[in-house]
Amino acid sequence: PEFREIEDQLATLANTSNIDRLVEVVTEMRKINQQIKKNTQSEIVQHLITTVLRTDRDGDLQVGPRELKLLMFRLHAQPGFDFKKDRFLEVLEFREAESVPIEKIMRVIRNLKDENCRHEDNIFVIHTSEQLASSKI
Repeated sequence: PEFREIEDQLATLANTSNIDRLVEVVTEMRKINQQIKKNTQSEIVQHLITTVLRTDRDGDLQVGPRELKLLMFRLHAQPGFDFKKDRFLEVLEFREAESVPIEKIMRVIRNLKDENCRHEDNIFVIHTSEQLASSKI
């Protein structure tokens, strides 16, 4: 008899339309977070490529030390993600006073796009929740 009462009370609390709506909202939030992540990744890639193309006056597809510092400053100032400068320089195999070839910049892009990359190996940590909170959705 007590189990039946508890079951009836739980059935009353577990209104299936509310649960279904909650599942819909969670699913939609996942989709929105993925889109925010893709948009942020695209912005980062655009910064990287634009910097290479703007600063490559001699056409050798390399970024000089000064331009690299400017790129790192821009990436660090961008909202929506954390930029790990040390990891960035490590992936680029950067050495003081040397230019960085575009092949190494491509490593940074591959790191960004790699869904299987361990968190500690990421150069960029994207914060979709912060971006979602600041948007007008």
